[in-house]
Amino acid sequence: MDKTYKQRLFSPLFVAIALRYAFAASNYRFASFIAILSMLGIMLGVAALIVVCSVMNGLEGVLKDKVFAATAHAIVTSPEEELPKDYDITFLKNSPLVLYVSEVATNEVIVQGGGNITLGKLQGINPSTYPKYDILKSSIGVSSFINLKAGSYQIFIGEALARRFNLDIGDKIRITAPSVMRYSALGQVPSSRLFTIAGIYSVDVFDVESTYLYAHINDVKRLLKIVDNNIGGIRVWLKEPFSIDKLLEEVKDHDKTLIVHDWREEKGDFFHSVQVEKIMISIMLSLIILVAVFNMLSALVMVVTGKTSEIAILRTMGINRGQIMLIFMLEGALSGVIGSIFGVGLGLIIVKFVDPILSTLGLNLYVASGGSSSLPIMIDFWQILYIVLGTIVLSFFITIYPSWRGAMLNPAASLRYE
Repeated sequence: MDKTYKQRLFSPLFVAIALRYAFAASNYRFASFIAILSMLGIMLGVAALIVVCSVMNGLEGVLKDKVFAATAHAIVTSPEEELPKDYDITFLKNSPLVLYVSEVATNEVIVQGGGNITLGKLQGINPSTYPKYDILKSSIGVSSFINLKAGSYQIFIGEALARRFNLDIGDKIRITAPSVMRYSALGQVPSSRLFTIAGIYSVDVFDVESTYLYAHINDVKRLLKIVDNNIGGIRVWLKEPFSIDKLLEEVKDHDKTLIVHDWREEKGDFFHSVQVEKIMISIMLSLIILVAVFNMLSALVMVVTGKTSEIAILRTMGINRGQIMLIFMLEGALSGVIGSIFGVGLGLIIVKFVDPILSTLGLNLYVASGGSSSLPIMIDFWQILYIVLGTIVLSFFITIYPSWRGAMLNPAASLRYE
């Protein structure tokens, strides 16, 4: 072996020594056993965190699609809850945040049918300007959507409401708008009208299906006593519903008199609870990694204590304290690095085969509760990168104290009784 190869092999020297200490057979078997357990703990913690975060991301994505299919991302209107039908909405159509816009009329209503009564939210829609690709539209059926005509007083209701009231297509329900009054022989009474059920939609979200109803905008305007030249407002579909604050800024910059009703008024608490649950689960699983890292700390303390004489010899050979620290930091952190790498591999494998694994164990509760045929998964590689980097940084940080203690040893005192 030539001299150049030897220099390359042992340069830098502290790396070579650290690798030798880490992988060579050790007389301190208990410390090695603790180090292996630490590596396995880190691997399992990283894998569990990746699996749970991927599943939670998938579930959140499905909930966003289904809930926002019925809940308006935003409705732009005036303080009087009406806008001129010819109001210039070019600024909304040209916004990079916006996918679609359509006129809308909406109000809280009382729903009566099948001998039952409940509260609901009626939305008047224009089939000609409604988005072409929409979960609600595909669930009801494109043909039923196209056949929704003004003056027919037809309505779409959710499957949960239909089951609860024992209703079917062709049945009639009475819709009453308590906030809108009309004059009659008996005096002022709430505006009310019979509607015929023309379609039943399903988005697998009970709260949505039992609350939201849809009819032609002209029929809803008549019910709400909105004049022909006005509409209730402009419904906006965003590319990313969570970017609602940016839309609010654009609307205010265009016209300060406009107001915006966004999804947070109705579903803000729901998505906030989902986000909090996601954070809490991540914190609990991160404790697995933290416990494994502290086990790694105890193993490194035992290794440093057992190598007192070797540290002294290295010091007498000219290796400085900084390099001694780096030797033990690298040796200790290798468990974190290797555990993180194997944890990513294990986590991605479990994510790929999570449905067969759950089915084998009889734990696929998502499908059993009426979800789709497979658990929704959304892998966020930036999220995985943050998990790995955080684990590796923590692994290096935890080795600082024992490595510093080893570097501070006095060579003369350590070799006195050798």
